[in-house]
Amino acid sequence: PRPTAMTRQEPLCQALVLPNREAHMEIPISALQGSAAGSDVTILGPLGKAWGRAAFTHKAQGERVMEIMMSRTQGESFVASVTRPSDAATDEPAALEIRGPDGELYGTLARRPGSTTAFEARRATSAEMPPLVVINGDPAYLRLTAVAGADGRPFASVARGRARANGAEHLELRMMRGVDTALLLSCILAVFCFF
Repeated sequence: PRPTAMTRQEPLCQALVLPNREAHMEIPISALQGSAAGSDVTILGPLGKAWGRAAFTHKAQGERVMEIMMSRTQGESFVASVTRPSDAATDEPAALEIRGPDGELYGTLARRPGSTTAFEARRATSAEMPPLVVINGDPAYLRLTAVAGADGRPFASVARGRARANGAEHLELRMMRGVDTALLLSCILAVFCFF
């Protein structure tokens, strides 16, 4: 059967699905651990050049928002955002909202039921479908893996990288060919910053 709009898994940002190469990114650990409202975290590409940034803000009613921006020659392009709703009663949000470049709700990210070290991203319109991505690992140890929710195919890995010449430690993100780079980057950063 032909997939419908409700069952087809459209990427969060089609321009960042790289069919012929892996995506490699680096994020300074000190900047990520110090992310707070009004701060920016630089995302580096494979050659150490700025690929983009994650900007952290507080919105009305205590919501925390992370916006992913990609650097371009003509300025920045908004890629995605992840919102942590205000949950005054708990430190753990029920689910984070993932929004695409158009600002529309794309899906959610939440801790996997019954787990302390697994997270899952789901499309907002297909809760009965398997998760798009399952992220495993403990953010405190700076090591995560991401797999396809439907069949367990490897999507990405995150680990502490070697220190650069300037001595700064960084997280190294490696994403497989053809994966939804925007979704994976958004979810991985959200796990480190919001859970």
